[in-house]
Amino acid sequence: MKFKHLTLLCLALIVLSACGDATTAPATTAAPVATTAAPSDPAVELAQNAIAKDLKASLNIAPSDLEYVTIMPRTFPDSSMGCPQPDYSYQQALTPGYQITVLIKSQNVRYDYRADTRGNVVQCKKL
Repeated sequence: MKFKHLTLLCLALIVLSACGDATTAPATTAAPVATTAAPSDPAVELAQNAIAKDLKASLNIAPSDLEYVTIMPRTFPDSSMGCPQPDYSYQQALTPGYQITVLIKSQNVRYDYRADTRGNVVQCKKL
């Protein structure tokens, strides 16, 4: 008789443990992945063309030597797009745009660019 009760108790525990909260997922330790904008977005294409033009003019880099590593949508607090220059004033308005990391493949050098949705770009820094 005791064996029958013990068996029923074990079965009940197994059933109850399977009925846990299905919405709770275990925590992961994976690094966050950058969200990128859709490559077919016309504003992204404008930004990529402007970046290619800027790097061609300043460093004589061919567009085929560029790889766009990350393209993250951002809303900047002003028209400096997060890269203010000394002695300049900027329009204090929310500016939708992108933070773009571009790799010059032949030199293995990355640059941080910022772009608005109208194709204006600013080279923020060399990474």
